[in-house]
Amino acid sequence: MRNRTTPAGIAAAAAFLLLSAVGPADADPVPGRLSYAYADADGHPAADTLRAPESGVCIDLPDLRDAPAVHLHNDSPARVTLFGTRGCLGHPLATMHPGARSAVHTFSVWLELPR
Repeated sequence: MRNRTTPAGIAAAAAFLLLSAVGPADADPVPGRLSYAYADADGHPAADTLRAPESGVCIDLPDLRDAPAVHLHNDSPARVTLFGTRGCLGHPLATMHPGARSAVHTFSVWLELPR
Protein backbone atom coordinates (compact mmCIF):
# COMPACT_ATOMS: atom_id res chain seq x y z
CA MET A 1 0.00 0.00 0.00
CA ARG A 2 1.05 3.51 -0.73
CA ASN A 3 1.11 6.15 1.97
CA ARG A 4 -0.87 9.16 0.74
CA THR A 5 -0.69 12.58 2.31
CA THR A 6 -3.53 14.93 1.57
CA PRO A 7 -3.14 18.69 1.18
CA ALA A 8 -5.57 19.17 4.09
CA GLY A 9 -3.41 17.00 6.33
CA ILE A 10 -0.29 18.94 5.42
CA ALA A 11 -2.05 22.25 6.06
CA ALA A 12 -3.30 21.07 9.47
CA ALA A 13 0.16 19.91 10.50
CA ALA A 14 1.73 23.18 9.34
CA ALA A 15 -0.85 25.21 11.29
CA PHE A 16 -0.22 23.14 14.43
CA LEU A 17 3.54 23.62 14.17
CA LEU A 18 3.17 27.35 13.59
CA LEU A 19 0.91 27.83 16.61
CA SER A 20 3.18 25.67 18.76
CA ALA A 21 6.21 27.77 17.85
CA VAL A 22 4.52 31.12 18.40
CA GLY A 23 3.03 30.30 21.81
CA PRO A 24 0.31 32.27 23.57
CA ALA A 25 -0.35 35.87 22.60
CA ASP A 26 1.00 38.63 24.80
CA ALA A 27 -1.49 40.47 26.99
CA ASP A 28 -2.58 43.87 25.76
CA PRO A 29 -1.89 46.89 27.98
CA VAL A 30 -4.99 48.69 29.17
CA PRO A 31 -4.91 52.46 28.75
CA GLY A 32 -5.57 54.22 32.02
CA ARG A 33 -4.97 53.08 35.57
CA LEU A 34 -6.32 51.16 38.54
CA SER A 35 -5.76 52.81 41.92
CA TYR A 36 -6.16 51.21 45.34
CA ALA A 37 -5.44 51.73 49.05
CA TYR A 38 -3.87 49.23 51.44
CA ALA A 39 -2.03 49.01 54.77
CA ASP A 40 1.77 48.97 54.50
CA ALA A 41 4.06 46.64 56.48
CA ASP A 42 3.76 48.90 59.55
CA GLY A 43 -0.02 49.07 59.28
CA HIS A 44 -0.06 52.65 57.96
CA PRO A 45 -2.40 53.67 55.14
CA ALA A 46 -0.76 53.60 51.71
CA ALA A 47 -1.90 53.85 48.10
CA ASP A 48 -0.66 52.59 44.77
CA THR A 49 -1.65 52.77 41.13
CA LEU A 50 -1.27 50.27 38.31
CA ARG A 51 -0.59 52.27 35.15
CA ALA A 52 -1.40 50.60 31.82
CA PRO A 53 -2.02 47.19 33.44
CA GLU A 54 -2.25 44.12 31.25
CA SER A 55 -5.58 42.82 29.99
CA GLY A 56 -6.50 39.15 30.02
CA VAL A 57 -4.14 38.07 32.81
CA CYS A 58 -4.46 37.79 36.57
CA ILE A 59 -2.68 40.57 38.44
CA ASP A 60 -1.80 40.11 42.10
CA LEU A 61 -1.85 43.63 43.52
CA PRO A 62 1.69 44.58 44.58
CA ASP A 63 2.70 45.55 48.13
CA LEU A 64 -0.11 43.63 49.82
CA ARG A 65 0.93 41.57 52.80
CA ASP A 66 -1.84 39.96 54.87
CA ALA A 67 -4.37 42.75 54.42
CA PRO A 68 -6.24 43.18 51.13
CA ALA A 69 -6.53 46.31 49.01
CA VAL A 70 -9.59 48.50 49.44
CA HIS A 71 -11.02 51.64 47.84
CA LEU A 72 -10.25 50.65 44.27
CA HIS A 73 -10.87 53.12 41.43
CA ASN A 74 -11.06 51.85 37.86
CA ASP A 75 -9.89 54.76 35.73
CA SER A 76 -9.64 52.68 32.55
CA PRO A 77 -11.91 51.44 29.74
CA ALA A 78 -11.59 47.85 31.02
CA ARG A 79 -13.99 45.80 33.10
CA VAL A 80 -12.18 44.73 36.30
CA THR A 81 -13.05 41.53 38.16
CA LEU A 82 -12.06 41.51 41.85
CA PHE A 83 -10.90 38.42 43.76
CA GLY A 84 -10.44 37.94 47.49
CA THR A 85 -7.46 35.62 46.97
CA ARG A 86 -4.13 35.87 45.25
CA GLY A 87 -3.93 34.32 41.79
CA CYS A 88 -7.56 35.12 40.91
CA LEU A 89 -8.63 31.84 42.51
CA GLY A 90 -12.16 31.07 43.62
CA HIS A 91 -15.32 32.96 42.83
CA PRO A 92 -15.08 36.63 41.85
CA LEU A 93 -16.24 39.04 44.55
CA ALA A 94 -17.36 41.85 42.27
CA THR A 95 -16.96 43.44 38.85
CA MET A 96 -16.07 47.08 38.29
CA HIS A 97 -17.11 48.87 35.13
CA PRO A 98 -15.03 51.74 33.70
CA GLY A 99 -14.97 54.70 36.07
CA ALA A 100 -16.33 52.69 39.01
CA ARG A 101 -15.12 52.66 42.60
CA SER A 102 -15.27 49.71 44.98
CA ALA A 103 -14.69 49.06 48.68
CA VAL A 104 -14.47 45.26 48.22
CA HIS A 105 -11.41 43.74 49.92
CA THR A 106 -9.26 42.50 47.06
CA PHE A 107 -5.94 40.66 46.58
CA SER A 108 -5.98 40.15 42.80
CA VAL A 109 -7.74 41.51 39.72
CA TRP A 110 -8.50 40.49 36.14
CA LEU A 111 -8.91 43.27 33.56
CA GLU A 112 -10.76 42.69 30.31
CA LEU A 113 -10.97 45.24 27.52
CA PRO A 114 -14.26 45.42 25.61
CA ARG A 115 -14.22 43.75 22.19
